[in-house]
Order: sequence, then C-alpha cells, then structure tokens
Amino acid sequence: MSYGLTICAERNALAAAVAAGARDIVAVAIAADSPARPCGACRQVIWELAPGAVVIWEDEVGRPQTRLIRDLLPEAYAGPGGV
Repeated sequence: MSYGLTICAERNALAAAVAAGARDIVAVAIAADSPARPCGACRQVIWELAPGAVVIWEDEVGRPQTRLIRDLLPEAYAGPGGV
C-alpha cells in the first residue's frame, strides 16, 4: 500500500469542514475499530487548518486521550511565510 497516495478520514473531514465554511475548528476526534492516532500528514494538516485544536482518540484499552495538536506535532512545518 502507498500511504502517500491515500487521504485519511481526518484530512477528508477537515477539508469538508473548511469547504463548508468552518474557520474556527477547536477539536478533531478520531473514531476507529482499533486504536488510531493521526498520522504525520494528518497532524500537519490539522496544525495548518486548526492550529489550536485538541485531538481526541482512544488508546489501546479504550481510554480517551486528548492532546493539543501543537504537542502532537511540536515542530510543524510553517512554510515560507510561517503560520
């Protein structure tokens, strides 16, 4: 499988929200049949579109986990002009 050519649910959800006019995204929740944290590409997109967001998922035993995106991706790429 080529993960670089896929688009995860998190990125799809964020793109749909922004396309629908959302501008102040405060949280991203991940739901899956098994533990699933956002991949690196999703972390970068969350940081770009919702830099203050809380990311929520369940760990291996079903306990909710929450982290700020800046803690999940502490040195995000800001681009030439910064974000």
